[in-house]
Formats: sequence, C-alpha cells, structure tokens
Amino acid sequence: MLMKPEHVRRLTELANRGNVEPLISLIIARRAARHLCAEREHDRAYYAKHIKAAKAGLPFTTSKVKALEVEKEARRASRRKNFIAIADWLHRADDYLTIAHGMEAILDVLAVNSVHRDEAAECACKARSTLSGIAFVAGLEDSASTRSGRNQPDFKDGPLFNAYMRQFEQILLDNPDLLPDPFAPGGPFYGVPTYHPQPDGSMARQSAPLVVHDTQGSRIVTRKIEVSK
Repeated sequence: MLMKPEHVRRLTELANRGNVEPLISLIIARRAARHLCAEREHDRAYYAKHIKAAKAGLPFTTSKVKALEVEKEARRASRRKNFIAIADWLHRADDYLTIAHGMEAILDVLAVNSVHRDEAAECACKARSTLSGIAFVAGLEDSASTRSGRNQPDFKDGPLFNAYMRQFEQILLDNPDLLPDPFAPGGPFYGVPTYHPQPDGSMARQSAPLVVHDTQGSRIVTRKIEVSK
C-alpha cells in the first residue's frame, strides 16, 4: 500500500535523524522498501493506462507519449537507486544488528514464521549474513503472513528481497564477467543463437559454438556472425 506524501517525508526524517536505534532503522528500511514495491506496482498500472490512451491519438500525441515514457523511466531509475541505497545500508548494518539484538529479534522484525526459523537461521549462517541470508537467499521475509503448508508461493518476494535483488542486478550490470557465459557449452542457453546489432540497425545472427571431437581431443569452434552481403 502506497504511503501518503507526508508519511514518506516523515519516514525520511526519521531515517536521517542519525540517533535511531539500529533495530528501529531496520523497521524503517523495511517500510521504505515496502513503499517502493507498492509504488512500482502503481506506476506499472498508471503508465500502462495513460500511455495506451495517449497512443490512441497518434501521430498527434507523439510528444505526450514520449513525455510519459520519459517520466516513467525517471521514476523507475529513482526507485532503483533508493532500493540499492537500502540494500547498501543493510550490508553495512548486518553484523552490528546481529551482535546487538540477536537472531531472534531480527526474525521477529522480518516477520519470519516460527516453523521457518531454523531454515532461515541455517541460510543466514551459510550466507555469513543474517539479513541477506533470511530475506534474499532463503526468501523467508514475511513468511508468517505469506507462507503456510497450504500456501507456498512460486517465487521469492518481500520488501528487503526486492532491495537486495536490485543491488544484485546492478552488480551484474557493472561486472558482466562475474558469471560465466550462459550461451557457452554447458550453460543454460547453450544452443540458442545470439544476435548482434549492425551499423545499419539490423541484427546479425550468430549460431551457437560447436564442440568438435576428433583424434586430437575436443575443442570449441566459434561460429562467425552471419552478416548479410
């Protein structure tokens, strides 16, 4: 649920006071991240509706469509920046929160179901990070209200999970070599052709590499990009 602007301002004031207890800061961070999640859903519906309505008047509404798309992208970029700022604070505060308040207090604040607490603690231990282990690796944030024996979600979610996910995405965007090539032999997309933009705006196809076996052993043969002549 979206907060009213005055409530957002008040939450920001509390976060910037500098003398707030770490556990209270965690609660504030969760509330801020939850608002960003709600804002994202609101924006998706709002801009989809208004851009569709504006496009009905093309070509006379070209400038209006462009203005809406620019506004949508600006809000998305700002929201992403705020998500990442929350995740950065969570990483900095993780050890101190765990030492000062203990695992049980953090599990309470993250609303982890009592039946999931052993699993959450195990993930936190393996991840060597309490908050990201519970919210991102295990995905058990808010499990007291979203998970039960009869209600198992198909995907991870939660305000802090979304903050960590935006940070994870940004790390991969900034460091594309951290993960192996998914299109290489053994990768999940091996066999799928890739496409490369050309100066004239067209896309050139490149078939997947071949693994060749002969008397000298095995080797990978990279296909050439199929540029039209």
